[in-house]
Amino acid sequence: MIRVSEARKIILDNFGLLGTEVVDLDESLFRVLGEPVTAVRDVPPTNNSAMDGFALTSRVTRGASDSAPVSFPIVRTIRAGDIAGPPLHENEAVRIMTGAPIPDGVDCVVPVENTYVEAEDLYLTRPVESGANIRRAGEDIKNMEEVLPAGRRLRPADLGLIAS
Repeated sequence: MIRVSEARKIILDNFGLLGTEVVDLDESLFRVLGEPVTAVRDVPPTNNSAMDGFALTSRVTRGASDSAPVSFPIVRTIRAGDIAGPPLHENEAVRIMTGAPIPDGVDCVVPVENTYVEAEDLYLTRPVESGANIRRAGEDIKNMEEVLPAGRRLRPADLGLIAS
């Protein structure tokens, strides 16, 4: 029988790192990264809506109140997966769904519950802040940002991150 210290020395003297291999994402759970994972694009890739509502220009809402609501014609609907479409004029609104791209010409999203619609006109009874309810491109992850370090043992959540 040998001492623990001798056994440890024998193991460490004969221990070597394994090589690396490229595997498909669906085969990588619980494997160890041989190199860091770096983002190849911004996440989200474009400015998008953080909720269902209406995208419009906040400046026009400054005087909105119960006694003096501000109205906008609703010119179209943008769903997640759609393209943003043409820019909006500052007196127009679009119905927008969570995750949908923000068109040029608007700077906020008003939640559905903070509005009312009559015919195809949107009415607001309170001002809206610029940037409200918009997720900015790259807000979660920036292009070329290291998202997972080399040596990390991959967990299920890591695979979702890599896939995104």
